[in-house]
Amino acid sequence: MYIVSRMILGVGILFAIISGSALIGELSHPKERAVMTSLFNSSYFIGSILAASIAIGTVEIKGDWSWRLPSLLQIVPSVMQICTVLYAPTSLCIPVPPLWNVPGY
Repeated sequence: MYIVSRMILGVGILFAIISGSALIGELSHPKERAVMTSLFNSSYFIGSILAASIAIGTVEIKGDWSWRLPSLLQIVPSVMQICTVLYAPTSLCIPVPPLWNVPGY
């Protein structure tokens, strides 16, 4: 069960990283594109450090919860993103493409 869930999460993060970096590259202003993509990449490593510290902190828990808790905590950012995209106003979640990306302007 654990190995199957890790494989599903591994495939999901692949799609999230590729689509997220492409979206940031397309929607950010050309002058800020390098800073935005750098922040995206560094956020991935900050999340990795946070996940490793949670995993180390749950080692002492007796029973199955020592591995279930870190796995369940991975759901929280994904649920926040899904709720933001689906239920928040469109102008806040999915911005309209900027004019410099529209042909003819």
